[in-house]
Amino acid sequence: MNKLAEILEHKREEIKRLRRESLSLSLKRDEERFLFQKAMARAQKPFLIAEVKRKSPSQGDIAMEKDPVGLALAYKEGGADGLSVLTDERFFGGSFAFLREIKEATGLPVLCKDFIIDEVQIDMAFVCGADMILLIAEAFSGLTRLRELYTYASSLGMDVLVEVHDRANIRAIRNMGFPIVGVNNRDLRTLEEDYHYSLSVVQDLPAEAKKLSLSAIATTEAVEELAKAGYDGVLVGTSLAKHPRPQDLLAEWKKLGALEQEKGEKNATRTS
Repeated sequence: MNKLAEILEHKREEIKRLRRESLSLSLKRDEERFLFQKAMARAQKPFLIAEVKRKSPSQGDIAMEKDPVGLALAYKEGGADGLSVLTDERFFGGSFAFLREIKEATGLPVLCKDFIIDEVQIDMAFVCGADMILLIAEAFSGLTRLRELYTYASSLGMDVLVEVHDRANIRAIRNMGFPIVGVNNRDLRTLEEDYHYSLSVVQDLPAEAKKLSLSAIATTEAVEELAKAGYDGVLVGTSLAKHPRPQDLLAEWKKLGALEQEKGEKNATRTS
């Protein structure tokens, strides 16, 4: 069994428990709707989503000894535009409780990152304060179910990050109108990864969508290369979570946007 199939099998059992727990959920919230879309529209590139990641099937323990809220606050100090919080407990050491605590402590836009295949998972993310959910195209046998979950999350005012890896799925979503699309540089079946994969498929992504590159990103050079290739932002987990001072790395990446803006202003002055 490949790793993605193993995770999804576990999720189906987890969903049964979540359905029992969700009977008392209240799906009412006063927060601003579609917060990530609004933040991305006004932010300088690259838009930085920093991930609170404690462990993973490919890396083992990453930051199990670190306080998730403390890590999120360090990301905020470094200038992260948004946060990603893994809520899967078995494979990634996360929880919905971490999601709630991090949202309350930071006030930043927060993505609930999980293997979401059912509405009840969206409900849990919503009540815990998530502003966006992740839907992984490769988790579905066809995109009809993905579209249904996208529509449901949107009805709650939540943004959706539609993640793709397979070239067939990249082609399939081109005309589906998803506002935010992410290319996963990690093949979830084999766990092989390389950020250059995003560079090879950028021309195939929907032109009108905000584009994110996900996973296998660790250096300023990689962030800069992806931004120049046409990506609006990046989502980075492992390299930040392992770093002794992730706020310094994020601050360095934030400077890329300021430098590009300064360069553009100088060019405009020369040509005027």
